[in-house]
Amino acid sequence: MRRSDRIRPLPTLKFKNMNIETVEQFVESLDPSSSLGYPTFYVCEDGGILSWEAAVEMKERIIEAIKGRELRSNEDKQWNVLAVDINYENNDLRCDHTYKLIPSAHGSDNDDENEQP
Repeated sequence: MRRSDRIRPLPTLKFKNMNIETVEQFVESLDPSSSLGYPTFYVCEDGGILSWEAAVEMKERIIEAIKGRELRSNEDKQWNVLAVDINYENNDLRCDHTYKLIPSAHGSDNDDENEQP
């Protein structure tokens, strides 16, 4: 068997365009399989960051904000999600809604060694 026969193609993320322009894109991004299990976060119009958990919790409010943007009547910038991304390496990224840390996909293994007792 040739080596090329044994290599499987890498899976691809379902959300190729990380910008959220429609309600449908936002709802699709909430599907856990869309990020292949990597920790995702959302960027809002006011610069705020939301964890995936917060986006699920506040789904209806976010959908209303996106609809308002589509109608050019949006005043709810804190819930107006503009993009989704994967947190690959930021070990200090926090959700602005829950204040919880958003896990890092490739965080440092020695983070515990640097903590003070």
